[in-house]
Amino acid sequence: MIRCSQSDKPIVTVPNVVPQVHVYGRKSGTTRFFLSDNPETISSVTTSFTNGFATLWHDTVRGRKRVQYRLFVWHLNQTGAPITFGVTVENASCDSPIRVRQVKHSIGVIADFPALGRCSAKALNGRTLAPLIPDDRSIRGGQTGLVKEWIVPDGELVGGVMEFTLSGPKALDYRVRTVAANRPGADVRLNHTPVVPAYRTAEGKSHPRGSWDFADIEGFADSMCSQPVTYIAGSGSLSFAIHNGGNDNLMTAASSYDPANAEVANKGHYGVIYKLNLALSNPYPRRKTVTVYLTGRGGLYAGAVRWNRGRTYGVPRLSPAVEAVEAATVTIPARRTVACPIYVSTAGAYSTPAAVLCVTHE
Repeated sequence: MIRCSQSDKPIVTVPNVVPQVHVYGRKSGTTRFFLSDNPETISSVTTSFTNGFATLWHDTVRGRKRVQYRLFVWHLNQTGAPITFGVTVENASCDSPIRVRQVKHSIGVIADFPALGRCSAKALNGRTLAPLIPDDRSIRGGQTGLVKEWIVPDGELVGGVMEFTLSGPKALDYRVRTVAANRPGADVRLNHTPVVPAYRTAEGKSHPRGSWDFADIEGFADSMCSQPVTYIAGSGSLSFAIHNGGNDNLMTAASSYDPANAEVANKGHYGVIYKLNLALSNPYPRRKTVTVYLTGRGGLYAGAVRWNRGRTYGVPRLSPAVEAVEAATVTIPARRTVACPIYVSTAGAYSTPAAVLCVTHE
């Protein structure tokens, strides 16, 4: 099992407060994000194999000398037999090698994928991704290298986060792929097939895939993303919607690399660290104490939460609207405003939107 030593917060009951603000999102950081979650279920119905291979998603970058990646992968094997799942890098340059460095991950192969989703979110948010030695540390021009591969038994899921850095002495020209192979012992380096079509159910339901030039998101109160979300102590119970599918829905298929093959939006922000810029204001002549909660607003919610520079905690499975975890309790001096940033990561296998709820202790 992957590393996720962070303990879970206890579940508490909170009032069902409809969010008054749907938080606005802004891109954060320069890490490139690669999301491979479609086809989520790999089977004879959802996934076509060519010569024993299926490219689940891909990403190409040209002209840069160094690119830092974060991948979120989530694929359930229902082929009836084991498959090999791998992450490869094809070096399209003629003579310049690509170095694969700083590999860390939380990827696991498991039947209990809700547990994997929670553990991976904690490892990402708490920055305890496990170091990993890549199979190929250097990839020559014209060759395809393997970052890592996993054997996935039938009925189990391969999922989690992987981070690595690609660099070279000259401008890079490469393609990253997530690959499934249905032949035992197949070398996934040999795969150069096009991306398989995205799968949608008869009801039109689908899962996301795509690539973007940012991996994290910051939340603000306004569309210009200049003002923090502000809670005034003593103003009752107020709720602010994050992962709301609207104002902070930045990872869309249209904005992805290869938008024609990308699929739906990553509105749940799986694989993302979401920073809500929250300010707690006390205009009164006496100090006030405010508790900040994290709760789900859709289906069952889980993941990880961190307040400011504090410890990361797991968020266990929460029933929507009425179950929550305490993110922080803050005492605000008289006539002061305190910054209280909240960092949230959503667990794979769980649902969004979520909300940050603020309550004053009178």
